[in-house]
Amino acid sequence: MLYVAAYDIVDDGIRNKVAKYLENYGERVQYSCFEIHIYPKEQIEIITLRLKHWIEPGDRVFIYPITKRMKGNVIRLPDEKRALVEELLREYPKLSRRLFKAMFEEQIELKFETTFKRINNYLVIYDIEDDTVRNRLSNYLERIGVRVQLSVFEIEISPRSMAYVVEELIPYSNYGKVFIYPLDRNSLKGIIRIGKPYTNLDFSY
Repeated sequence: MLYVAAYDIVDDGIRNKVAKYLENYGERVQYSCFEIHIYPKEQIEIITLRLKHWIEPGDRVFIYPITKRMKGNVIRLPDEKRALVEELLREYPKLSRRLFKAMFEEQIELKFETTFKRINNYLVIYDIEDDTVRNRLSNYLERIGVRVQLSVFEIEISPRSMAYVVEELIPYSNYGKVFIYPLDRNSLKGIIRIGKPYTNLDFSY
């Protein structure tokens, strides 16, 4: 089973302890996010209890199960972008730039419409060093989703609209990594939330 753990922890010591603990189970995909591969499933309950014991009021750890059906459909930019570009170039080496862009966008939309169909919930995680670019991306995602960690958003949107969002996200992948995890019904039912999501008050400064 694949899980994505995203956390915001104020205390440096506790945050480092959580990171080292999660490194035993998975791979860091962003400064405060891990992909965790766990079998058997009951192990996630042990991890959750340990995290609840460590974190303090005001901290938050959210764990998202990515079901087997969705696991193969995770989009990792720029890798996914590179694969789509190479595929189009192989099939149509003499495409004009304008037509190439149109076909590229069509490929993305087709992927979402055919692969995800009724999937209307997505988790977007990004890791971008440039402050200006990162803030621009954050402002864009705030308009369409709910922030659950400094660089993590939950988005509820139709597959067709999400295809448009992916087109918007692709240029940002030139500056870092953007991961998109589709969440089906079983994923949504299995989300573990320790602490509360952000509110606008958290950003009043």
